[in-house]
Amino acid sequence: MSVYSVKGKGWRYDFTQNGQRYSKCWFKTKAEAKQAEALKREELKKPTLSMEQTPTDMAFLELVNLRLDYLKAYKSEKYYVDHIYTVKGFVKEWRKLCCSEIALQMVQRYLIKRSRVSTFTANKDLRYLRALFNFGIKQGLVATNPTQGLEFMPVERKLKYVPPKEDVAKVLLAADPDIQDYLLAIMDTMGRMSEINRLALPLLETCPINPVDFGWTRTIFNNSPLWSKGMRAICDGRSKPLSYPQKSRRTPCSSKLADRI
Repeated sequence: MSVYSVKGKGWRYDFTQNGQRYSKCWFKTKAEAKQAEALKREELKKPTLSMEQTPTDMAFLELVNLRLDYLKAYKSEKYYVDHIYTVKGFVKEWRKLCCSEIALQMVQRYLIKRSRVSTFTANKDLRYLRALFNFGIKQGLVATNPTQGLEFMPVERKLKYVPPKEDVAKVLLAADPDIQDYLLAIMDTMGRMSEINRLALPLLETCPINPVDFGWTRTIFNNSPLWSKGMRAICDGRSKPLSYPQKSRRTPCSSKLADRI
């Protein structure tokens, strides 16, 4: 019996639902106890925040800041800085909104606008925005991802030109002597231009044969017979990394040089 009286105290209801016991006591009449029991049973039929609903929404700007804090702590500096540059566009677009207010159509319009820069830019924004909301879902901060269902824009893939030995030789012959040393250094080490630009003479003198660490995760070997000539020529006795070549000459195969081939 779910409603009963206790002599000298009053009426109470006491029932079990889904393995949980619910009880309230000392009503003056049996009718009051039954009415209270009915209200309690109706209340249990409705989902509550503590049982089925979790408040999952926050300001978009706050989510962006939390994501950046996470990237700064767990990812590389380059990845973190790249995100800062990209999310500036997101913040400019939706900084005054909550995450739940950002709809798929809003994201799609933003990506179409960004595709006017390039489809590569739009696809990059989509990847970063999707990762941002997935981070929020994983942390229990937001409930949905407005990028879900959006597809990447088609990108026309072009084959990269890999010059044969003959073309490389033509470029070397057409280049000025200082540029020849620079190109030989790249060829001998298979290094990137930025890595060659950071070289200094003390680095060569301390490890003329052993692998040279350029400060990145990659190691470049100095095992070519032209190593000494090319590398020492561009270092030119300097003790600090070079800023050479200047921006105007950063690409040895400039249009002016290509015309001379």
